[in-house]
Amino acid sequence: MVNLALLGKNISHSKSKEVYQDLLRKKIDYRLIDCSHEDEIPTLDEIFAKSQGLSITSPYKKYFLKQVSFTPEIDALGAINCIKKCKDGYIATNTDFTAVSEILVSMIKEKEITQIAILGDGSMSTITCRALEQSGFENYQVFSRRKTDDFEQLNFKHEHKGRMLVINSCSRQYVFKGKLEGKIFFWDYNYSYPPHYERFSASMDTYLDGYSLLRLQALHALRFWEIK
Repeated sequence: MVNLALLGKNISHSKSKEVYQDLLRKKIDYRLIDCSHEDEIPTLDEIFAKSQGLSITSPYKKYFLKQVSFTPEIDALGAINCIKKCKDGYIATNTDFTAVSEILVSMIKEKEITQIAILGDGSMSTITCRALEQSGFENYQVFSRRKTDDFEQLNFKHEHKGRMLVINSCSRQYVFKGKLEGKIFFWDYNYSYPPHYERFSASMDTYLDGYSLLRLQALHALRFWEIK
């Protein structure tokens, strides 16, 4: 049986097991390593004694950086979310980056996106910025509690050519309370009925939650672990 693990904080809501079972079309053993503090995190040797692959979510995407190897591209992101064991130790990657890049390129073209606002400045925000830079898209801004004085009351209005894309990269606890006026598409990286679902899902043409991102990230993770 395939044995996988997910490390994070407050992850009981995770749908990752169901996603992997759907992709693999079989039952798997999926362990949630839910740690309130860093000192509760097991060692990689302990984790991989029972698991073939490890996924990492917030807030521990930087925790193992000094214990694994990765490509220069992943190094530039400053965060990892996927680890596998090899003969000489452990290798890490960031399948969030790959998945975000794929969806963004498609969305920018399909939705005719001409402007992007990113909510939050954590790991997922950094990944999003890198993906946009790699695609050549330059018209974007980052808003966060640390960088934006009126972050809790942001209002976005777009009446120009194409559409504006607002991306929520903040944690599940954050709720966007501002206004969206004009041709705007809201993409929430969170899933499992996040706070914005009821507010924006009346028209799915203007809203997308994080489930498609989770599924694509999982597909890339399976390829990385070489699990079929």
